Amino acid sequence: MSEIRPGGRLAALLDAGRFCVTGEVVPPRSADPTPLVEQTRALVGYVDAVNVTDNPTASAHMSPLAGVRFVAGAGIEPTVQLTSRDRNRLGITSDLLGAWALGARNLLCLSGDPVAVGYIRTPWP
Repeated sequence: MSEIRPGGRLAALLDAGRFCVTGEVVPPRSADPTPLVEQTRALVGYVDAVNVTDNPTASAHMSPLAGVRFVAGAGIEPTVQLTSRDRNRLGITSDLLGAWALGARNLLCLSGDPVAVGYIRTPWP
């Protein structure tokens, strides 16, 4: 079994007192990771880490945990965003364990946009 290290590259840079820049990518509203990988590759060399958003504007997107894998594979350290809006304690715990297993060492917890925001953006027939 590999050694579990508590921090990642971003933590090391911050511990060293370095100025850091992070970016943000939005997982697609589909299972196709291509747009996410393209967003991430465009940021390589410009940012120290990338936030992978969690259902922005209260609308369904690819899981940020899946996004973590693609962001890391494209060459940038991921920061997983988790919104409490969509999860209970058990769901948060399992998502945190999964994020760690996928290599995420950075975490940003948010309450999330109000659910009504998603209804405003979704046209009804």
